[in-house]
Amino acid sequence: MRKPSLRCQFWIWILGGLVVLLAFPIWIRGSSCPQQQPRAWAIDGYVYPAKSKRDPQKIESVVTQKKEHPHAQQQNPADSNNKWTPAALCEEIKITDLTLVFFTYCLVVVGWFTMRNADYISKRTERAYLFAGPTHPREKTSITVTIEEDHTRVPIAVENYGRTTGLLRKLFVDFSETEPSGEATYDSTSGKLMTFDMAFLPNDKTSRYGSPCPDPFISRFTKPHFLFGYIVYRDIFGDSHTSRFSMKIYPGDHRNEVAGSESWNEWD
Repeated sequence: MRKPSLRCQFWIWILGGLVVLLAFPIWIRGSSCPQQQPRAWAIDGYVYPAKSKRDPQKIESVVTQKKEHPHAQQQNPADSNNKWTPAALCEEIKITDLTLVFFTYCLVVVGWFTMRNADYISKRTERAYLFAGPTHPREKTSITVTIEEDHTRVPIAVENYGRTTGLLRKLFVDFSETEPSGEATYDSTSGKLMTFDMAFLPNDKTSRYGSPCPDPFISRFTKPHFLFGYIVYRDIFGDSHTSRFSMKIYPGDHRNEVAGSESWNEWD
C-alpha cells in the first residue's frame, strides 16, 4: 500500500482539525450545553408627593433582576445530560474563539507542510535512482543473453540514474511463458532472490555494464518468454526504495521489450 502524497496528507490534517477543533465543539454546544434562559427583570416605580405646589412630583424607577426559583434548574431536562461537557465550553468559550483556534492551527499545518515539501523536493532531486533489467538502459541492446542447450543464461544489469550513490540490497528475478498481469505478486519458490551490499555510483560506467550477480540467472525457456522482478535499494538519506521491471526477451534475436502492466514496472 502506497503512502499518501503530501497533498493528500495536508488535506487530511486540515479536515481533521476542522472536525476536532471547530465542528465537534459547536455540535457539543448545540446538543449538550443547557439553553440559556432569558433573564427576567422587574421595574418598580415610586412616586413621591410634592412638598409644595411649586415642586413637581418626584418619580423614581428601580430595575431589579428577578430571582430564579431554586428548583428551576431541576426542571430543565438538558441539565441532566451535560455532566460530561466542560463548563468552559458552554459558558466561557465562544464560537469566535473556536474559529480563531482553528485558523491558528491551519497556519501551523501550512508552515509544517511547507518545510516537509522543501525537504521532499531536495531528496527527490539529489537521491539515487536505480533500475535493473537484462538490457543496458541507454543502448537498449541485450547484455550477453545466450542459449545453452535447454536453458537461457540472462545476466542482469543495474544502473544509477540519480545524482548520488545508491546501495543495492535485494534483487529478485523470475521467468514465465505468460505475460504478467494485474497487481504485481512474486513467488519465492519459482523465482530467485539474492541479497547484496553493493554501491552504485551515479552514471558509473564500470557498474552499469556489469552485472551485480556473480552468475547470470538461468531461465528454463529457450523461446521468447517473460522476465520480471524487482530490486530494493537505499539512498544516501537512508530511505528504502523499490524498482520493478518486467520484460519480454527474445533469446535468439538478442532483443527484448517492456511487458506487463504498470504495477509490474512501477518504481518509487
